[in-house]
Amino acid sequence: MKRTFGTGIVLGLVVGLGWGMSHNWSADAAEHPGEAAGEHPGKALEGSGTVKSVRKFTVIGTSSKGAKRWEPATLICFQGEKIKIKLINKIPPRDNVHGFSIEAFGVKTEVSGKKDKTVEFVAKRAGLFDITCHLHPAHIGGQLLVLEK
Repeated sequence: MKRTFGTGIVLGLVVGLGWGMSHNWSADAAEHPGEAAGEHPGKALEGSGTVKSVRKFTVIGTSSKGAKRWEPATLICFQGEKIKIKLINKIPPRDNVHGFSIEAFGVKTEVSGKKDKTVEFVAKRAGLFDITCHLHPAHIGGQLLVLEK
């Protein structure tokens, strides 16, 4: 049952991501002129002639009933996108340091509760990759799903 629930969440996110990538963002820009060009993934910057594909996430370290984890636990992107993940550690006490690692892409950093950190990399290959706390292997990990374009 747990596996089915998780599969449902991933499928829902994939469907939502597919809608977001096919959505007519230029119509939204006409309705909301205050938004900057290039904010939406996979869209060309006005006048640049190039596609700027950056996917941004904010991931928060939390603790509930003794279980420590990064949330959201599942991140989804497309192969070839530049990924920026802002990490915020809210696990008490504030001086705790926790790791964030995606070994497949060479991501390995530590985040204290006193200062946020951002990691950047390019999702060069498609697949399902583990997200872990390399400092505390017992913590609940997550996954990065990189879809083929």
